[in-house]
Amino acid sequence: MFFDRYAAGAVLAQKLRQYQNRDVVLYALPSGGVPVGYEISRALNLPLNVVIVQKICHPISREYGICAVSEDGQSVKDECGLCGLEESWLNYEISEKLAEAQRRRGIYKRGEPFVSAENKIAIIIDDGVTTGITLKAAIMTIQDQWPEQIVIATPVAPHEVVQDLRLLVDAVIVGQDDTEYLGTVNSYYVDNSEVTDEDVTALLTDANRRFISSLTVRLELTKDFIHS
Repeated sequence: MFFDRYAAGAVLAQKLRQYQNRDVVLYALPSGGVPVGYEISRALNLPLNVVIVQKICHPISREYGICAVSEDGQSVKDECGLCGLEESWLNYEISEKLAEAQRRRGIYKRGEPFVSAENKIAIIIDDGVTTGITLKAAIMTIQDQWPEQIVIATPVAPHEVVQDLRLLVDAVIVGQDDTEYLGTVNSYYVDNSEVTDEDVTALLTDANRRFISSLTVRLELTKDFIHS
C-alpha cells in the first residue's frame, strides 16, 4: 500500500538507481503515471515525457480493459474479451480514444514533437497494472523508436502480468509484485485522487525545467573545468 502516487514514485526511484547518469528518457502514462514519473525524474535527474494510451473497457464491466490505443494509432486487443461484441462498436471506440489521445498530446506538450527513444534506455512508467494491456500498447509505440532498452516501472502489478511483461521488454521493475492482487490499482493507494490535465501539464513543465536547469549547471561546470 502506498500513501499516494508521489510516494510510490519515490519507492520506484530507489529501485531504478542503476539508471541514473545514463542516457535515459522516462515515458509516463497519463494521467496516473505522471506523478509517479515526476518523483523518479526528480530523484534521478532524468527527463520526463509522456506516451499517451487510452484504454477501452468492456461495456458491461468498466474495470475490464479489452483494447488499448496509443497516440500513434497502434492498438492491442484482448481477443477473448472482444468475443460477442460488434466490430463496428470497437472501431468507433478506437477512433474516439485515438482522438482523445491526440487531444491530450496537444494539451500536455503544446505542439512539441514526440521525444524519440532512439539509442536510449526508455523507461515506461504507470501508477499500477491490472491486465497490462495499456502498457503493451505503450511498448509497441516505444519499440518503433528503436531504443537501446525498454524498461517497465510500476508500483504494483499482479505477479502473472509481471511475468508476461518480462517476455516483451528488457526489465520490469515493480514496487509490489503481488501474487494476491486486490483487483484495482486504486486499492493500493490511500490517496487515489484524480490527476487532472492541469496537474499533468504542471508536473511535466516542472520536471523538465528542473532537468534543463541541472543540465545547464553541469555544462557550465564542465566548461569551467576545461578552461581552468
